[in-house]
Amino acid sequence: MGRRTESVLGLAPQLGDVLDRTHTRLHAGDVAAGMWELTSELARVRAALAPADWKKIIQRIVRTHSLADTILASPLARRAQFGRRAGTDAILMDMMYGTHEAADCGALGEAIYAFERELPTIAGVRSASAQIRDALLHFATERCGPRVLVLRCRHLRELDVTTLARLGEDAQVVAVDPDPDCIASIRRRLLDPRVHAVCAEPHEFATRVNRTCRRFDFIYQIVPSAMGWATASRIALPAAFSLLRPGGTLLFAAAAAGRHDAGYLEAILELWLAECDEGTMSRVVSGIAECAESAIYRDPHGGLLFARLVRRR
Repeated sequence: MGRRTESVLGLAPQLGDVLDRTHTRLHAGDVAAGMWELTSELARVRAALAPADWKKIIQRIVRTHSLADTILASPLARRAQFGRRAGTDAILMDMMYGTHEAADCGALGEAIYAFERELPTIAGVRSASAQIRDALLHFATERCGPRVLVLRCRHLRELDVTTLARLGEDAQVVAVDPDPDCIASIRRRLLDPRVHAVCAEPHEFATRVNRTCRRFDFIYQIVPSAMGWATASRIALPAAFSLLRPGGTLLFAAAAAGRHDAGYLEAILELWLAECDEGTMSRVVSGIAECAESAIYRDPHGGLLFARLVRRR
């Protein structure tokens, strides 16, 4: 995942030209072509620079350009820059899902927002949510009263009343998130004794639960976070795996290294996610004992990297 170390001065002129051209295109109504060129150029510059220089070019060139203000017509960009508290907050996630009704933002804002929702990472979050719904229904047919643990659940949009009903009367869902507003929202929306919403950092929750109580059939985290992979490999993922029943499944997602939209997310949306490549994920998985089988794969959009682990029976 290393980057080259070209100079900021050498890359700045072409980047400036792209920013100018994109600004003109957006105001001329050529939004898709302009945003695609911008995303591609930011990806190129990000890959060419050392991380410290990449941050410098964001601050000195991207954020000071008039294009940065134009893109704020998008409700997702506005939320990402001004409204969220940290990381991928719950309302930002709802915007990615398309479940949050944004205020009227005009034709330009709607067009930029539509483009952003098809970026690999954002589209990957939506496809992951659909994947989770399918997995929940699978467990509902395979096991009586499945026990499910959701880490960094945000608003838990992938679980609705219909899916919960399919899980059966004996099912149990424990949803963990550090944001008290998320927990309160889940409790209001899903008035069901089978759903237990817990306000805690996921890795702290996983490490403090009695590990001798291996009770969960399915544990998942699909929201990319800013937690580095050193922490994930040392604490979060192994701790979550330890809470599985024999034969249980853990599904863990990270932002995929080499994503085409990483430069846009960082430079424009100020969304910095911990990245992981297949080799790093493989090393994390190989260090977990009692793993009977595993699979590492990217979502169809290439935005998220998944590890799927099954505990030995």
